[in-house]
Amino acid sequence: MAKKVEVLDALMGAGKTTAIIKWMSNQPLERFIYVSPLLSEVEEGGRLDREIEHLHFHSPSTVDDNTKSEHLLYLLQHGANVSCTHALFSKMDEKHFQLIEYYGYTIVIDEELQMIEKFDLYSKSDLEWLAVKNIISISEQDGGVTWIDDEAVQTDDVTHKYNKLKQLCDNGALYCAKRCSTMLNVQLPTRLLDCAKRAVVLTYIFDGNILSTFLKMKGFDIVPFTEAGVLQTVSGSTIRELLVITPPPKGVEHIRGKLAYSWYSNPPKGDLDKIANAIKATALKWGVNRDNLLYTFPKSRSVTSDSRCAKIKPRGFIMQSSGSPCWLAAQTKATNEYAHATHIIHAYNRHPNVSVVAYLQDFGSNVDVDTFALSELIQFLWRGCIRNGQPMHVCIFSSRMEKLLKNWLDGLPD
Repeated sequence: MAKKVEVLDALMGAGKTTAIIKWMSNQPLERFIYVSPLLSEVEEGGRLDREIEHLHFHSPSTVDDNTKSEHLLYLLQHGANVSCTHALFSKMDEKHFQLIEYYGYTIVIDEELQMIEKFDLYSKSDLEWLAVKNIISISEQDGGVTWIDDEAVQTDDVTHKYNKLKQLCDNGALYCAKRCSTMLNVQLPTRLLDCAKRAVVLTYIFDGNILSTFLKMKGFDIVPFTEAGVLQTVSGSTIRELLVITPPPKGVEHIRGKLAYSWYSNPPKGDLDKIANAIKATALKWGVNRDNLLYTFPKSRSVTSDSRCAKIKPRGFIMQSSGSPCWLAAQTKATNEYAHATHIIHAYNRHPNVSVVAYLQDFGSNVDVDTFALSELIQFLWRGCIRNGQPMHVCIFSSRMEKLLKNWLDGLPD
């Protein structure tokens, strides 16, 4: 199969999913795998099941003591149209790939698939010891990590310290940057995409982001998907009117240039309390009910985390009356579960993972860190009520993130 990915790149609300559903409906003789971040989109009775015409999609489930992966294999063996989550799709192996290739499936992926991510399960001393003892080796060509001495450490037992690492090595999934042998990342096999007759990705701001950079490095051609028909026009002036930006309170002025993950890992004493107070002050200034408020910062500092580090707890604005937290992960995409949120506070200066960026750079590819930050920020904001065409108030604590948003708004065509 050709190493090509077709991209339908359009702003949220332009009707990408509606258009692709219509496109699939008009091709009843083709076989499809539809992949979404959300189970609610792809499960039986979900949006795909409700809106698709002329085709029936099967959602893998745990039936007859089989796992979802086993049921997925069964469906592919019978040439069925399949709808599944990113998580399940990522678990496929060569058995699945051969069937996708044999039947000529078209794969449609809603939102970017995470094909490269950090791997930090082991300490620097662990990895250095394995390298010194010649138990692992690292390819100069692509940074692939190979387990080369099965007799030195017996790792077949799943409870063994290095069992996970050896599994990843055996699967050809573990890689490291040139600059540092302990900067590891896990990669999904590109066979996930190049085994298909066609692979289509629905997203916004694709070029220069991590998946685009990764695929180009792996030799894929990235081309526009041109068969979606006419999408809805989203007016820049309308978005600028709906998105009301509030400056952050004075209590966080001294840290507006910080707020990255590394800063949150070891902040100066008292600064976390200042963030909590700033969130509360902003919410009170808005006069917003806690049920309609969302905010974000690293998960380790949220009440949803089991980590032992100090938490950010804006008094009166920690949990909604439903029991759901007011905090939401910055990387949240696709879902409309939070469309009730009329006010959003973003307190996170976002950058892609250092190990991932280092690997891509060391092997000749550059991620645009501002493209990454902007695309994630916009996705996060569009979880709120603006997705329904309603006015939404936003406060961006990070000066960099606020500038990226304002520049983007200024550049939108009317």
